[in-house]
Amino acid sequence: IYIIPDTRFLNEAQYTDHNEDNLLLRLERRDVDEDGVPEYVLKSSSECELDDYGFRHVIHNNGTIEDLRDALIDLYIEWNTDQFHKDSVGLY
Repeated sequence: IYIIPDTRFLNEAQYTDHNEDNLLLRLERRDVDEDGVPEYVLKSSSECELDDYGFRHVIHNNGTIEDLRDALIDLYIEWNTDQFHKDSVGLY
């Protein structure tokens, strides 16, 4: 397993997402404290270029660290189960 913890640009997402063996997901958190952050930072392409990207999986990170861990484990199990079923019926 390789984890790339930060993808901010379209070319990075497309490079990672072009292979169905890879799992590219988005973590979103609401109610982020944006006070004191200059508007030019919030509107920077590195902050919003992927806002409309068609991520196959989105995890809403609005709870505890344990909630996030559980959501990631659930997604990992689901993804590996899907990969197993694809292999077993010869879709690769």
